[in-house]
Amino acid sequence: MSKHLKENNVSYLQHMKCSLGYAKESGKAMVYFSIHAFLPDTFVIHGSQKLRQITWTIHNKVFNK
Repeated sequence: MSKHLKENNVSYLQHMKCSLGYAKESGKAMVYFSIHAFLPDTFVIHGSQKLRQITWTIHNKVFNK
């Protein structure tokens, strides 16, 4: 088991599920930003809201162990 997994007391599969979830949510933010780049009146705040949500989710996991 890796040092990172031991430090966070998670299995490989738990870690993979969580990390892929963050990747999925980050992908949504990327789509929002990409569409907004070409159509400025669409998804005006969605990308930054999604990134904020991801950041707070990770922050809460780290500091609420």
